[in-house]
Amino acid sequence: MKITFTIPGLPEKFTFAGSASSISPQEKKQFRLSICSQLPPHLVPFHACLFHKNGLGIVICGPSGSGKSTLADQLSAVGYQIMANDFLVVYAKKGQIFAGDLNFSHSNQGKQPIPVTNFIFLSPSDPRDCFRFNQTLASRCYNQTLAPLKSEFLKKFTNSTVFGQILNMHMVLGNRKNPQRWCSSIYEMDSVPSLSSVGIIGLGIIGQDLANLLLGQPWLNQLHLYSPNTAKLNAVVLDLKSAKPHMEINAYAEAISIMQKSDIVVICLRVKDSPAHANVEERMHRLSAHAEAFWHLSRSLRTSQFRGRLLVVTNPVDLMSAFLYQATQINSTHQFSWDGLLSHQIYGIGLGLDYSRLLTIDSGTKNIEVVGPHGDDLQLAKIHGQHLVSHSNSDILNLVKQYSNRVRMGVERTRFGPVHEVVNVINALRDSGSARISLLNQFGSFLGEPVSMTNQLPQPLYAPSGKLRSQLHQISKSQIDLTKRLLESKISQIQTL
Repeated sequence: MKITFTIPGLPEKFTFAGSASSISPQEKKQFRLSICSQLPPHLVPFHACLFHKNGLGIVICGPSGSGKSTLADQLSAVGYQIMANDFLVVYAKKGQIFAGDLNFSHSNQGKQPIPVTNFIFLSPSDPRDCFRFNQTLASRCYNQTLAPLKSEFLKKFTNSTVFGQILNMHMVLGNRKNPQRWCSSIYEMDSVPSLSSVGIIGLGIIGQDLANLLLGQPWLNQLHLYSPNTAKLNAVVLDLKSAKPHMEINAYAEAISIMQKSDIVVICLRVKDSPAHANVEERMHRLSAHAEAFWHLSRSLRTSQFRGRLLVVTNPVDLMSAFLYQATQINSTHQFSWDGLLSHQIYGIGLGLDYSRLLTIDSGTKNIEVVGPHGDDLQLAKIHGQHLVSHSNSDILNLVKQYSNRVRMGVERTRFGPVHEVVNVINALRDSGSARISLLNQFGSFLGEPVSMTNQLPQPLYAPSGKLRSQLHQISKSQIDLTKRLLESKISQIQTL
């Protein structure tokens, strides 16, 4: 008696001595691993699940225990059919990626190869909700799924053209707090916002300059503005309409209307110092005032079920981005519920501005980046392959940090650099370009780093290593602690009232 394995859509057959009815699941796995070791590079094996709905497929890949089965149950409940739940083979045909079950020949009778539109890696312990791997991290995850096959052997697959195509279409799901949150990320893959309508919250110098600059963008269809100063709001709208009469420009009396109407919301409000509560340090006065405003915005974001992109310009951008992200996870009973913003929906704007200032100060700088928070803890880094290492040049770093102060020696505040950087980031989101932004990182905090965007999902371009990684980890721990204290203070204040 012989056991034969096949792959739908491919002529290959793999035959072993034995009986299919008598082998154990562990023995079946060993047969499949043996087949994986025989495959040529253009047939890439995966330990993964394949789902099918409306003629299209989703592959979900992750190490044992990462949540494939749990996610499979959730997807099955909303109409996805499981076509393979253990081993499959992915290959390209006429530019299209297909996947087929690596299974007994009798189990594969009548099965057709499934065209794959989305490829998902699972990384459940990562604090980020939705992001993209670089080549190194994708290969590492892939190797883990096919253990005990050696990584040296698996290089022929991870270096293949097919694996490169997979990287171009993949996403990573982390932060496994509940299956529903994972599913919401999958549902939204095919309904990303068009990013053609922009809302601006706050009409100070930055907000007004940004509104004016956006009018010149060919992709802008609608501009929505909010400010608590109604007279100023209406006046700015009238002025902007005289600059572009046929553009739809709207004023709103409530922030929630901005959330409901906009694909992108830019938060550039600036609250004056206000008396702090008794448990807030003096140095935190403006931070406390901004946190108060951002808390109210988080309620509007939850109520509107906002699914666009948020760009935070309000300083400190890293901390305010972190606070807003965490605040949206808190429900009406002031408990964490993990049904608020996803991490790829919110970005702080500042690091790209720091990088432009670096180039202004030293235009000959090569392979040098700025990373970390937009402020006193900004770090210089040098590019080494796919890694960033610490780079010491205190003179240049201090000039970058003091740039704003030098500008303010002659004017009230910096304005042109920040607003152009906002537009740069929007264009990167729209056109799958690169940007330097603050976003949720592997440490669980919001810090700035260079990323590339594909389908509005960020892919960090480099991984910090050595001393730089330690520095960013320490900064992250401080930020996480401060964010937690701000949230606890706000919730305590509400519960006391």
